[in-house]
Amino acid sequence: MTPTRAHVGPMVRRHRERARFSQMALALEVGVSTRHLGFVELGRSRPSPELLMAIAECLDVPLRERNEWLLTAGYAPRYAQSGLDAPAMQRMRSALQTFLDGQDPYPAVALDRGWNVQLTNRAAQRLTDPLPAHVVEPARNVFRIALHPDGFASRSPNFADWSPYVLRNLDRGGRAY
Repeated sequence: MTPTRAHVGPMVRRHRERARFSQMALALEVGVSTRHLGFVELGRSRPSPELLMAIAECLDVPLRERNEWLLTAGYAPRYAQSGLDAPAMQRMRSALQTFLDGQDPYPAVALDRGWNVQLTNRAAQRLTDPLPAHVVEPARNVFRIALHPDGFASRSPNFADWSPYVLRNLDRGGRAY
């Protein structure tokens, strides 16, 4: 067999290894042979879109990446993408804001996949209001706000306690994208 022109296999393997699945465990979970899954990962077999979606579901691959898998394999994407500010997302944005407002007096934020703040409640806004503009602009990013010397890092007496958590998430985010 010759390799397919679109190689989605390495993407599948990367996610499988990150999820700590063996080829055999994943193959059993999605209902294919270990050999077939191995061929898919090596690019020697072109997976059907249904197989790709079954693997993605099992590995909990985000919808945006599922679209990338489909495109890489030569198929049309299945999931629409809309920004939170799109007219079609108005009801969702309103529902999220209502949820966040209900968390007052505790700070609450809605983040995108890059940890950029999309929505906040009043308590969260009050936390970031005293920060200098160069920390919160052009976009309010949780990592920058938390770790910048002019952000929460210098204002928190227990920075050493919570910063490893933020750094681990920053590291995970960098590897995922």
